[in-house]
Amino acid sequence: MPIITSFEVLAQPLVPGVPDVPYVQQGTFVQISNLGTAVAGVTLSFLATPAFVAQSGAVSLFVNVIDNLGNVTQVSPSYFLAAPVGFPPVSIPVGATFILGVQYVLTPGQATELAGSTPQSGLGTRGYINLSAPTGSSLLVLPTIRQVFNNYSSTGALANVSEAAYSVPVVGGPLVKI
Repeated sequence: MPIITSFEVLAQPLVPGVPDVPYVQQGTFVQISNLGTAVAGVTLSFLATPAFVAQSGAVSLFVNVIDNLGNVTQVSPSYFLAAPVGFPPVSIPVGATFILGVQYVLTPGQATELAGSTPQSGLGTRGYINLSAPTGSSLLVLPTIRQVFNNYSSTGALANVSEAAYSVPVVGGPLVKI
């Protein structure tokens, strides 16, 4: 399985312990287009340090697959965390594009320690993503990092402050031939 890129997934206060600073929730999303002539059975696995955690305090792991029709399938964190850590095999039809996303999110309604109005629960995981597909596959792989910065009132109300998305490099370029 070739390493295709690095990743960073986190949910934490921008500056822990400081009251009323934004809370950032950042995920990694990999868009995969099948440019080949046959259905591609694609698997993404994650070499993570520290390891992913299903839930800690008010932060939960959220994993999903969005197919070429816009259907969202949530992947169970217990499945994602089983060895090898990553997505179940996904069959991508010829000419189709799927998005595989993993992120930590602040779970609404969970009790959490606050500094002013800023939640203090946090998780972060970094590492590398491996991709496997059948020999002869031709894939366009475009990973992105997406961030949402939120402010919270003392009553737990959420307000988006800013959002950002940026691409990350792919080893050898975005066209992956296996």
